[in-house]
Amino acid sequence: MNESANDSRIVFFDLGGVLGDFGGIGNLHQISNLKDDAELWRRWLSSPSVREFESGRSTLDRFVVDIAKEWDFSITPQEFKAEFLTWVNGPMEGALELLQEVKQRVEIGCMSNTNEPHWINTISHWDFVALFDYPVLSFQVGMLKPDREIFEYLSTVSGRSPNEIIFLDDNQINVDAAIEAEISAFQVNGVEGCKKVLRDLGIID
Repeated sequence: MNESANDSRIVFFDLGGVLGDFGGIGNLHQISNLKDDAELWRRWLSSPSVREFESGRSTLDRFVVDIAKEWDFSITPQEFKAEFLTWVNGPMEGALELLQEVKQRVEIGCMSNTNEPHWINTISHWDFVALFDYPVLSFQVGMLKPDREIFEYLSTVSGRSPNEIIFLDDNQINVDAAIEAEISAFQVNGVEGCKKVLRDLGIID
């Protein structure tokens, strides 16, 4: 039971880069020959191949062929597949304790662009996943960040108005999209970044 019974806010966390270690970014820079982080993420989030796969409309085998062709990778689709399956590491230190503390005050959810292999093989086994009141996973709901519809879906699934939703993400593109949907969104990096924002908002001490 929440300690602050009158606090109707809810906090949705991104997973990779916020609560968990996403280790694939360095490899992606190398095989795509894209050096700038912002440009890499812009292209990833807008990629037709990525969007089909992470919205659950494509298989892993089709995805690796499509994206290798779309991005003109320097490795083969099968080589990329082997790398891609190792991209997600483990939860960040302190993530479990942070979520336990936040959940004493308000309900919590996660909203992540992810895919079935990464979820089933790795992320679903992280120690804090069962804490989420509302897990919103792109491949399950068929929607993706930074599209407005997935931010509107947060209100639908949680029963909160946009101004009661707090969203923490490590990617400024997604934060900007959430703000356009009238959600209180903040760009953070890792557990310490989350703590700073949540302290400023009075959700944790």
